[in-house]
Amino acid sequence: MGEQPHIIEPTGTPIHAEKEETAPAQEKRLIRVLLIEDDENDHYIIRKLLTKIRTYDYEIKWVDTVAEAVSAIQTGVFEAVLTDYQLRDGTGLDVISKAVQANKSLPMIMLTGNQDPKIDEASMGRGADDFLPKEELTGPLLSRTIRHSIFRKKAEQELRESEDRNRELAEFSSAVLHNIGNVLNSVNVSTGRIIKNLRESKTTSLEKTKELLEANADNPDFFSKDPKGRMLPPFLVRLADLLQQEHYQNVTEAEKIRKGLGLMKEVIKTQQTHAKHGMELEDLDLREVISDALNVNMAALMRHRIEVQTLYHSDIRVQAQKVKLTHILINLIKNSIEAMTDLPESQHRTIKIELGHNAHHQPELAICDLGHGVEPDQLEKLFQHGFTTKQRGHGFGLNYCYKTMRELGGSIRAESDGLGTGTRFVLTFPFGTLV
Repeated sequence: MGEQPHIIEPTGTPIHAEKEETAPAQEKRLIRVLLIEDDENDHYIIRKLLTKIRTYDYEIKWVDTVAEAVSAIQTGVFEAVLTDYQLRDGTGLDVISKAVQANKSLPMIMLTGNQDPKIDEASMGRGADDFLPKEELTGPLLSRTIRHSIFRKKAEQELRESEDRNRELAEFSSAVLHNIGNVLNSVNVSTGRIIKNLRESKTTSLEKTKELLEANADNPDFFSKDPKGRMLPPFLVRLADLLQQEHYQNVTEAEKIRKGLGLMKEVIKTQQTHAKHGMELEDLDLREVISDALNVNMAALMRHRIEVQTLYHSDIRVQAQKVKLTHILINLIKNSIEAMTDLPESQHRTIKIELGHNAHHQPELAICDLGHGVEPDQLEKLFQHGFTTKQRGHGFGLNYCYKTMRELGGSIRAESDGLGTGTRFVLTFPFGTLV
């Protein structure tokens, strides 16, 4: 802009000039910077200031409008953005806002020829990481500001990822504990029944029968003439039936306890496996992730007598974060369970899980239930934060699934023909490989 103050390139070395750090050539690294500047002279001066830095190599892409800047941010790979405040088609504030809207976590540094505190405040309020007056720019100052902004942004990102990781593990552990609690309740019920059977066992009648037989061991007419003797054979037949029934009940309850303890072992094993995984992308077999999610929900599936059908058209591996993907499936299976708890027990309760490819050869995983379904006008709202169709729901689960699938480069959609027709959730992955 004609009226905009330009950068004054220093011709001498001030007494208190900043000294540039030096480093061995092998330690130099490349920093990619997007420079948004509509004054060509200022562009060349900024480029010259950074090329004088011997410690780092700066690769600079120059654009001079907001529109070009937004396009470059969306398609390019940069570690920092330098933007002039006043541009031809807007301001640097517009660039910062659009970068934030595009979920681009880039260090944004505002450069301006006007030392206006309001611009500084507005820049930082929009998300700028620093604010530098042009007339004060030096190579070391600009380089240090860029590097510090990159370091700070990286530290903030690592902190957010750590917080996300801890929150997801906490939620995962909560789901695990909830299901272990359900299993323990079942184990306690079975244990109580076995104890009750033992306390009320008919084996005490055998002791009395033994005493009666011992007392009449020398009486050959006991079974034919004595009234108690004549009653003994049918009594023993009846007692045998009762003891057999009692034995069957105890074995059945003991088997429930065995299965419950085995299920708890699997759930704990799943939790321990996930606790070891970080937030890095992993090569995952979707069948194994589905199995883990089912294990965590197994107690609820058994309690509500829900059958699970798996239909794997293809055995597929995808690149994803195991904790996040498993958490998504746990949420979706839990939703399907809750959608069918109100169905009468006479009605078939089934969750069907399908794994295959869509028409674009992208991996798709579908979870279908026969629950209450969703009205057509609510399908798009299902993934909004805080929206829920449940009386006691908080509207966070499906929103988490939506955001996390986007982070993984995929998508999630819901399908339903209306109330009473069930719901189908479909996860689509960007790409995958056959096992």
